[in-house]
Amino acid sequence: MGLVDRAGADPTSIELVQLPFGQMAAALDSGDVDAAIMQWPFAAEALAAGGVELGYNNRELFVDTATTLFNTSQSFIDQNPNTVRAFADAMEESILGSTEDPEAAKASLVDGLGITAEQAESARWNDGGDPALNLTAFETARDLLVKFSTDQSAATALENLDVSTVVWPGAIE
Repeated sequence: MGLVDRAGADPTSIELVQLPFGQMAAALDSGDVDAAIMQWPFAAEALAAGGVELGYNNRELFVDTATTLFNTSQSFIDQNPNTVRAFADAMEESILGSTEDPEAAKASLVDGLGITAEQAESARWNDGGDPALNLTAFETARDLLVKFSTDQSAATALENLDVSTVVWPGAIE
């Protein structure tokens, strides 16, 4: 909705439809949907079928921050601080490593995800960015959720949300 609004179109004219990533290219091709927010390698299929990339939502809306996020509970963090830190360190190493050697990173997708070499070669991710989070990105997400919410009670709750309370401090170091 944020990108639609930024482009000057009316976000309220959009009917959102939830589909699994793997079904989005076929829905576009058949005309069942007019647009889709897709992830790789699924977006490659849509582009190969004549789809047109209009933008990259994470890169355009959440500048200078990590865009791959993992969730856990505070109780897990409290009970397993070494595991959480080790996981965060491994993710940072992976992000930095994919920037340093994108070909090796793409090759690892074949074994790691079981996709084809062609799918791995066409994969895109936000390499070259900062693997740490910044709270400005979370404030942007909160503000967009407030702006486009159709539930006034949810919008009110979000308006008062201190985003620093939902981010593990180790992710913004």
